[in-house]
Amino acid sequence: MITRICMTCLCLLFLAQVSAQDPAIRQFYNKYKHMDNVENIQLGGWVLKLAAKFADENDEVKPFARHISRLRVMTMEEGNLVSKTEYNSLVRKLRNHQFEDLFNARDGGELIQLLIREDGDRITDVLLLISGADSFTMVSLEGALRFKDLRELDIDIEGGDHFKTLPADRDDISKA
Repeated sequence: MITRICMTCLCLLFLAQVSAQDPAIRQFYNKYKHMDNVENIQLGGWVLKLAAKFADENDEVKPFARHISRLRVMTMEEGNLVSKTEYNSLVRKLRNHQFEDLFNARDGGELIQLLIREDGDRITDVLLLISGADSFTMVSLEGALRFKDLRELDIDIEGGDHFKTLPADRDDISKA
């Protein structure tokens, strides 16, 4: 009987985790993650919290790990497999799911786009897309972050340095 109750609880927790993921991001990620020349990593919050316990006291990521429930990174370095149509479709779906553009920029031949979804004063989803002719990077964070956490976040992955370009305050975005 106890085993059945435990299994039911685990199934409910799994379903809650899956349903918390934005379906547009999940479908996009799942479409590309197993293709040749695509590198991807997906970490759940418990892994990040465990890593934070072993992190150096001076590690800048440590204070934020407890606020992140999922981290996904997908890179394509030997050619961008994402068509312009698929990219635009993803962004359109995200906007329909209450994501908003935090910034868009061009750096050389790359389009850099940062989208967020908020719930009150907390940012629940962050999506960084970097699309070029020969490469593509997607960084997806889920959790409960404050705006200032994004700017202070120091992730040692391709595209992670773009968080440093954010203004200090959410209200300064239009001035940036």
